[in-house]
Amino acid sequence: MQSILYVWLPNEKIYPGGPVYLADYVHKKAPEVEQHIIDLSRIEGKKDRMQYLHRKIDELNPDVVAFSWRNIQIFSPNQGDRALEMSFKFYYDPNPLEKIKAGIFGVKSVLKYSTRTKELIGYINSVSDRKVVVGGSAFALFADRLIKRLNEGVLGVVGEGEEVMLKIALGKWGADLLDERVVFRRGDELYTGVQGEFVDIASIGSVDFEYIETVFPVLKEYLDGYIGVKTKRGCPFSCMFCSYPFIEGRMLRFRKPETVVDEIAALQDNYGVDKIWFTDSQFISAPKTVPHCNAVLEGIIKRGIDIEWGGYVRVDKIDERLARNLVDSGIMHFELSITSGSQRLVDEMKMGYKLEKVIEACKLIKKMGYDGQEVILNYSFNVPHETTETLRESVDTYNRVKDIFGDGNVLPYIFFLGIQPHTGLEKYAIETGHIRPGYDPLAINPRTAKKMIYNPPPFNKFLARIYLDVLNEAKTQEERNRSGIRFLEEMEKRLEKDTLT
Repeated sequence: MQSILYVWLPNEKIYPGGPVYLADYVHKKAPEVEQHIIDLSRIEGKKDRMQYLHRKIDELNPDVVAFSWRNIQIFSPNQGDRALEMSFKFYYDPNPLEKIKAGIFGVKSVLKYSTRTKELIGYINSVSDRKVVVGGSAFALFADRLIKRLNEGVLGVVGEGEEVMLKIALGKWGADLLDERVVFRRGDELYTGVQGEFVDIASIGSVDFEYIETVFPVLKEYLDGYIGVKTKRGCPFSCMFCSYPFIEGRMLRFRKPETVVDEIAALQDNYGVDKIWFTDSQFISAPKTVPHCNAVLEGIIKRGIDIEWGGYVRVDKIDERLARNLVDSGIMHFELSITSGSQRLVDEMKMGYKLEKVIEACKLIKKMGYDGQEVILNYSFNVPHETTETLRESVDTYNRVKDIFGDGNVLPYIFFLGIQPHTGLEKYAIETGHIRPGYDPLAINPRTAKKMIYNPPPFNKFLARIYLDVLNEAKTQEERNRSGIRFLEEMEKRLEKDTLT
């Protein structure tokens, strides 16, 4: 048997759901395997983190050190990210002084990104006398690039890792794991495995938190705020900008509803957790997910579990029963990732839903008692084939949703599409010359950062300047948080003038 130390690489302090699910699975299948979880985010400073990592390795003496890498990007192309704001100032602000300030910020951001990526790689490569595994969403997206920067023999895991970690715990390694979705390097040669079967998540019980506390003694410190719970894996859609199907696969796989409810009940009964975030790519997606969602929500209601919950929701599949269950089970925050309020663009991006059904579903949810809670409307502007007409249609759709839920309850959140590896948008950007073939998505500089935010002419300056203007007029953080409302109001006003300046 191989003992395992899971290492959560530095990130914001959040519940480490990935390592928790992995450790729980291995324990259920092979309870004799010794496991531990540590979080490097708890330690300040690169030197102290490195010392802490190796102190724990010396103390625990694991056979395998498994790193979980959750985040890598320099920016998130949405209104909450300062890097996007500064990028727009550098390229589109008419004030030369603001351009200089933004340029300095940009150089610092690029240096910080480069330094941080090297730092995280350094933690992984510093472990040379153990078997080393690295996984997580950041690694999965950039596996073909990152594996070349890691020590020879490091085993990368793309996507779900339960069976990989179990097989490693039972003694398998390297070529013995090529029936799983792994990647590793020997010299200049890369070896890539192909997963034979998905993990049977329906057969896995709820997380044994009593056991998790023994391998992660500080667990209770992570249980404030929203706690992630998974109900399913996979996404059957082909949205051109989304990487979930690459990471999780297109086949939907469900946990048993009673297992999900047991897990939520355990979190509440034993730790007082009252906020749950369903971490599925979409809590409601295809029609076949509706019975499962109903079963989960009705289980919460039947057992009297008093929670607030949120998640990403495709509401176009909602019927009266599901609408009632959403409200009665405690939904307090849902995000409608409509991306565009134009049906033509929704179709162009292969998102697979009808806006009219979204509107009807919103009316149904309102009718069932969703009143006064927050609705986030995620918009991405200047997507491929955007026109002044489609921009106006997006404003109209926002106004229709606002009319249903009430002024002030609907918060449009403004995004610009980020080009991600393994997506249709990446392919489109290469085919149209927006980015060059063979580009390195990890080689970020001010020029490439501009390209990785998809905001091409003719709307680039028009939208960027609206974005900057509404942020500049915001005097408080609350006003910045609600700047999406002002963005749409100002965009509608300027579109009436038929000018793109």
